Amino acid sequence: MYKNIIILCADDMGYPYESKYKDLFETLYPNLNECCSEGFTFHKHNTNISVCQPSRSVMMTGMYPFNNGALGFSKNGIIKDKCKTIIETLNENDIESYIIGKAFHYAPINKFKCKLFEGFLDKKTILGKLKDIFNDQTKRKVLFLNSPFPHRDGHEYNRNPDDLNMSYETMPPTIINDIDYINEYKKYILASKEFDDLIGMVRKFIRNNKLKDTLFIITSDNTMPFPYYKGNCYRFSSHVPLVFVSDEIKQGDNKSDFVTVKDMMPTLLELLNITHNSNMDGKSFVKLLEGEKDLFKEYASFYGFGWTDMNVTNNNQHNFFTASYHNDNFSIIENCSTKYEGAQGGADAYEFKVLKKMILKYPKYFSNLHKRDRLEVYDTLQDPFCRKNLIKSKNHIDVIKELKKKLEQYKFKSGFSNKNVIKCLNVCD
Repeated sequence: MYKNIIILCADDMGYPYESKYKDLFETLYPNLNECCSEGFTFHKHNTNISVCQPSRSVMMTGMYPFNNGALGFSKNGIIKDKCKTIIETLNENDIESYIIGKAFHYAPINKFKCKLFEGFLDKKTILGKLKDIFNDQTKRKVLFLNSPFPHRDGHEYNRNPDDLNMSYETMPPTIINDIDYINEYKKYILASKEFDDLIGMVRKFIRNNKLKDTLFIITSDNTMPFPYYKGNCYRFSSHVPLVFVSDEIKQGDNKSDFVTVKDMMPTLLELLNITHNSNMDGKSFVKLLEGEKDLFKEYASFYGFGWTDMNVTNNNQHNFFTASYHNDNFSIIENCSTKYEGAQGGADAYEFKVLKKMILKYPKYFSNLHKRDRLEVYDTLQDPFCRKNLIKSKNHIDVIKELKKKLEQYKFKSGFSNKNVIKCLNVCD
């Protein structure tokens, strides 16, 4: 049973799906790599919904956003009263809880009655908060520390791409071989290194203050805001880091199980030895930390939220709905609304000036983001970056039939088929 848990969450930091890109990350992010080598790493950790506040609501409730009610921002990011948050459960068990940064993403406030520190805090300020929180080591504490990076740089990364020696061959194939695009990607990587610096600072704080029985968890709410990543449901699109570090956890990794963000709350509660009766969608993966494997062999992820009002879809950019199901071999993606003018690639991607230039320069590449097949099926073992849609393949008829069945099951289980979503889908399409 842990006395303290610190969950450090990045803002829009993806994690490479293919091993050849992971090798590069070891060089780019030395502190994250050190945690991976000393802790327990999940190589198949994915988000359940590809946008910020809903993803964080999933982490805090263990429920899909269509079930917990937090489908977007503002009034659409409010968790239903009947859905218990992990903060409420910690309060019931006399465990102090804290949230540093991004506090505006947790709503309503009455379901997050803990010490909140708002704003985009620099490392010096965060270090001061850590000292204040853990000055009294007699009480059990859980801290959700939300980094503003790499997203903090906004839609124009204020970095010098020449500071990063990175060849195009080491970049994912979704990146266009164009100097402007490459430089934008390099600036994003440099911004991500700010998060790696924060990892190093927190590790040093834990060691220097001898915080025994403290578990340090590293993850992210979403992947990078580039076309085909954030705002999408391809397997490589939703892949984010997840590393557990503590003296009690044996060094190792898991390359076989699809754990997702919805599984975080039940896992944390078990690690804290807290029993609960919550009707969560997620389940604990503590057994995987203990060395078991092949317990989580499939997962579902979604995209779709109302920017202002779920029942009014005047802005198609923010009301494009996608549902997906994934197993070891295949992925199926249903684009529930195929008629839209939006910029989902993710939602932020087209707000980069350089990417707006790319739209004009490479119209065919970007047109695929605007108009997609209703159903997409990919052999992710042979085609990890989802280039060849198999939906019309005669060699995969039985596979596609089973994938469709599984997808419908997860749509029902996740609440994706609820009345509000259906109403919004009817308007969009």
